[in-house]
Amino acid sequence: SNQPDLSATLLLDCMHPSVFELVAAKRNEKKNRILYMRMAKPQLEVVKDILQLKNSLSSELQKGDGFDSARTLDILQQLDKQPIDLFVLSKTLVGTIVSKFKNDDNNDVSSTSKSLVRKWKKLAKAGGVPSSSTAINTSKEVGKSLTAQRIKHPPSVAPASSSPGLKPQAPAVPINPEWSKYPTLRQNICKKLMEVFLLDTKNPVDEVSNLVTKIELEMDSKFQPMMRDRQGYTSKARQLNFNLKKNVALRGNLTDGNVTVQELIKMTPQQLATSEKREEQESIAKAMEESRRLDWDTANESKINEMCGIKGD
Repeated sequence: SNQPDLSATLLLDCMHPSVFELVAAKRNEKKNRILYMRMAKPQLEVVKDILQLKNSLSSELQKGDGFDSARTLDILQQLDKQPIDLFVLSKTLVGTIVSKFKNDDNNDVSSTSKSLVRKWKKLAKAGGVPSSSTAINTSKEVGKSLTAQRIKHPPSVAPASSSPGLKPQAPAVPINPEWSKYPTLRQNICKKLMEVFLLDTKNPVDEVSNLVTKIELEMDSKFQPMMRDRQGYTSKARQLNFNLKKNVALRGNLTDGNVTVQELIKMTPQQLATSEKREEQESIAKAMEESRRLDWDTANESKINEMCGIKGD
């Protein structure tokens, strides 16, 4: 039984590299979905821009022989200038539309389409690793975006200590005496939520303290972290802490009693997000759904091209 399975070995040796790429891509599908939600804003804007250009191309395609070749060429040239990587290709499937113009009677349109398809196929076969210059530019763009966000929303800094060499101390969070009976984990969650609600200085400390206690008790009742689901409890606590910091309107609804503690604990991440964030996510999801419908006719293409929406040579 220790002998290797020669038939399996031969089969693996004969498999095309693209099959291995597909298997690896499938394994990373979940990771890619998480990565998509965490993408820096510039890359989200690239996805939206590509989808808009793709829909414009599709509109020209549907006109048949009466399509505007000058406008089509302009759209293709705009696509050529976009910072497209394998992730963007697989999410937008823009290659399915571009490849339909490769045999057009207009030489400029057909040659530009073929050039784009060749470039994207090369990118797909290489596993989506961008050139060094592209990687540097992308890194710089993301870095600038994050820097701008930090400048726009600078972290609160404690006043400098008058004594040299001593680390400045953060202001103490008011503690509800009831929390002293809790295990350390639950005490820490109460303190973090208290910090969030005290961002609204108009809220009386005692009312905030009572609200935080109710929220934590509801989480404790649902997850029972000390006996049953510690991971679920900490995950929900992080989710609330992150979203309540950003969602001023939700904090106000909680303190005013318009949203109950029970409703809060049942909310999904989408429901906890700000209205602006929800609109952005819904817009992207709608654009991607429309894109998938347009690309339904490409379902029988080879797997590696299906993943990137590229058809033909």
